[in-house]
Amino acid sequence: MNEIIISNNKMPVVCESNGFKTTKGFIHPSRCLPFHVLLYVKNGTFYVTEENIDYEISSGSIFFMKAGLHHCGTQFIEPGTEWRFIHFYMDQDIDGLSEYRENVQPLSTCARLESYLELPKQLFDMKNSEITSKIEDVAALAKSDDPYKGWKINQKTAEILNDIAVWNRKIQTEVTLSDRIAQYLVKHVDSSFNADEIAAEFFLSYKHLAATFKKEKGISMQQYHNRVRMQRAAHILSFTGITVTETSEKLGFKDPLYFSRCFHQIYGISPSEYRKNQNFSS
Repeated sequence: MNEIIISNNKMPVVCESNGFKTTKGFIHPSRCLPFHVLLYVKNGTFYVTEENIDYEISSGSIFFMKAGLHHCGTQFIEPGTEWRFIHFYMDQDIDGLSEYRENVQPLSTCARLESYLELPKQLFDMKNSEITSKIEDVAALAKSDDPYKGWKINQKTAEILNDIAVWNRKIQTEVTLSDRIAQYLVKHVDSSFNADEIAAEFFLSYKHLAATFKKEKGISMQQYHNRVRMQRAAHILSFTGITVTETSEKLGFKDPLYFSRCFHQIYGISPSEYRKNQNFSS
């Protein structure tokens, strides 16, 4: 959702690149930026909400915020969190894509060879990869006195975006059915488990999906979904002040008592006890 499209013959233009490590912590400000943001979280966890969708960006992850959308924060970003960023825009972005395609006259080889790739919303476990090394290079180059850094930064950013887009395409072609189901269940962490909706999403029978998932993951879809929801609940209880009942409602549970039983099955204690333990340990 809200992915960025890049073209193979349009260079990115970088507005700013830098790196920060927060000492006091903060909540992401509410704003709507005219450029895209490539965010690489080096240490800690970064929280941002884009168009009312909450994202948790853990250490080693790369995340893209799209230009023109509303971004804000609802969760506190802890002291010690460290990240790198690249602010950029493309000569031609998604809003003008259809108009641009309609006006292209295929009279040259360049026009015939033009293609588009989609950047993923988020990439996980990228620490120490070639891509994140290039991001570090861009942030360092931006602070240098190199008189040609503007050219070099745009070129390196183009390489980064291309690498990420190709990586994303490769992942999409290699991902297994159970991985796709797992991604779907994580995406719907705030909803109750619905076998009919899952079957409709993948255009396969629920029986086949359930058997495939259990064989490849060693756990049922419902157990996996419940575990993800309880992990989300534990995070909410640890880092926000909302009540157990509100947490239950936020995760799509109609009965707070049933939510508490599910939580107890995973963590061995009630949600209230878990919160008290977290407060005590901090």
